[in-house]
Amino acid sequence: MRSAIAFLCLCGTVATAAPEHRSREFNGVTASFTLLNPSLRARDPLKVRFSLLNHSDSPVTFRYSEWFFDHFDIFTARGKRVDFRIDAPVPEPIAADIPLKPGERFERVKALQLSMMYELSPGDYYLLFRYDLRLLPDDVAKIYKRKLHSDDYVIWDDQKYPFHIRR
Repeated sequence: MRSAIAFLCLCGTVATAAPEHRSREFNGVTASFTLLNPSLRARDPLKVRFSLLNHSDSPVTFRYSEWFFDHFDIFTARGKRVDFRIDAPVPEPIAADIPLKPGERFERVKALQLSMMYELSPGDYYLLFRYDLRLLPDDVAKIYKRKLHSDDYVIWDDQKYPFHIRR
């Protein structure tokens, strides 16, 4: 009986010990990312759960690119950036406008066909998510551009999201 009670206490401790990791805040909104299948074959899509949360006291319309390849870079385990394939498509990016009330969360799962954009050999890689400041309203973008010393892409989340391509 004691071991069952200790097990239950341990589970309760584990559940509360891991808070959700949040990205850099833009216009009162943070994002969180979860790789749902971090071990996959090169031909399989990488599934990413993408969540936005409005931390502000006002409604916000948050923009992101529906062409989600705009929002991350892939690196090898040694930190070398992986470039797009020479024959990778270059679609016209379409921005999604997500209206968020104060405290509201938006969530979506993106299935990313990495083999369409990258030539990935079996091995270990990681994603770094980035955000394009040009998607923000002009008055807000101006503040972030000055603060972050960039006119376009900045690190959205400094956490590395590892994944593995298997044979």
